[in-house]
Amino acid sequence: MPLLRELRGALTAFALIVCGLLVLVSYDVGIPGQALLQTLRFHIAAGLLGLILLLLASGAWWRAVLFLAVAAVSIGQGGLIIHRQQEVRAAVTAEPGKPLLRMLSFNLLQSNRQNGEEIARFIEGSGADIVFLMEAGPIKPFADELARTYPYRTQCSRQGACDTYILSKTPITDTQVTSMSRVWDNRRVVADTVIGGQKITVVGAHMTKP
Repeated sequence: MPLLRELRGALTAFALIVCGLLVLVSYDVGIPGQALLQTLRFHIAAGLLGLILLLLASGAWWRAVLFLAVAAVSIGQGGLIIHRQQEVRAAVTAEPGKPLLRMLSFNLLQSNRQNGEEIARFIEGSGADIVFLMEAGPIKPFADELARTYPYRTQCSRQGACDTYILSKTPITDTQVTSMSRVWDNRRVVADTVIGGQKITVVGAHMTKP
């Protein structure tokens, strides 16, 4: 049937494009934006699996099996990377020691204006020594209340938006605000403080995509 052949051809073309994207996330070839694309490996693979199901439904079994092998290799490679990262983390967390400080960090979202007061109360009662906030605009109206617990803070990296914002119970010194890429400016903040007689350098980064 001509229509069925055309459908198979279209699905195959889309699957080839998606396979090309998987190749780009699997090998660092240095193209702009590739690091962001690499964070989407499993999303891209899920899209390919959807196309594979459609190929199976259309009767293109061999093509479906071939693309399934590509998806399996990419997913396996991504899983191996995560496994190795967790192994390194487990080795560090298994070392004996006691917490030197308590830190709280999360993204408030600039559009989350209705919960600013509730979030400010949560931060105030968190017990954290240092708080690193991303898109901290929603709590700016409650800065005076937070100052009772966190009298020291960095300047907002962008007026009103507060892309990166540090609150601290102890004095902050040597604050530096820099950029990590050309996508967004001034989204990394570095500051020093002293807790329990120990100098600590705090580095906060608001990633384009975590």
